[in-house]
Amino acid sequence: RLNRELFDEHSYAYLQLASRVLARAVLDEGRGLIYSRVTQADLAEFGVEYDEVEGMIDWVRTASEAEVAVIYKEASDGVRVSMRSLNKVDVGAVAGTLGGGGHVRAAGFTTALPIDAVHSVLLRALDAVL
Repeated sequence: RLNRELFDEHSYAYLQLASRVLARAVLDEGRGLIYSRVTQADLAEFGVEYDEVEGMIDWVRTASEAEVAVIYKEASDGVRVSMRSLNKVDVGAVAGTLGGGGHVRAAGFTTALPIDAVHSVLLRALDAVL
């Protein structure tokens, strides 16, 4: 029961938010990248706390066509970027070039840039390692 409460149980509002995040996911097949975003407006609309969306990357990374999954999350201190990789891309190295950290398969960073601007920066960093 405790495992379910901690890892497998979410509110209906969270499921609605997850539906929105998955619906706006974009697959960049040329790069083997899938990405989506969670905005402060989303959190307010569904009444979901920021801390609840930390695992949202795990939904996005299930796309079989993508080597790298990214989720942009608007937070009070800027945009937090979470990245996951299957096999070929060292997202820890990518995050390191952008002021963050992590390891080969899971990494992230925080920036003051708006989501669209940070996405452009991230694409350049990914292209450098692809």
